[in-house]
Amino acid sequence: MVWRSVVINQPARLRREHFALLIEQQQAARVPFEDIAVVVLNNREITLTHPVLSACAEYGISLFSTGDNHQPNGVFLPFFPTAAPPGCKGCNSRWTNPLPNAPGRA
Repeated sequence: MVWRSVVINQPARLRREHFALLIEQQQAARVPFEDIAVVVLNNREITLTHPVLSACAEYGISLFSTGDNHQPNGVFLPFFPTAAPPGCKGCNSRWTNPLPNAPGRA
């Protein structure tokens, strides 16, 4: 069940440990990826590994970074190349006539 928002305000190192996000600061904390909805990186001294980014994409987690003014300035969203918007599934398969003004037609 996705319900946690993870906000990191202090310098930290993030890495993947099995099926959890490991946040290493003065103390370490583990959060299961399946529980995370969003991660906000609110400090310039946060490092993360490629497996963390990959796991965020795999579990559908959005990751936001902030600038010096603590406003969001970047976002990492999952990419599902085979997913279609809910209302468009099969739209192209029902199209029967060619477009009248298609490029390359006289």
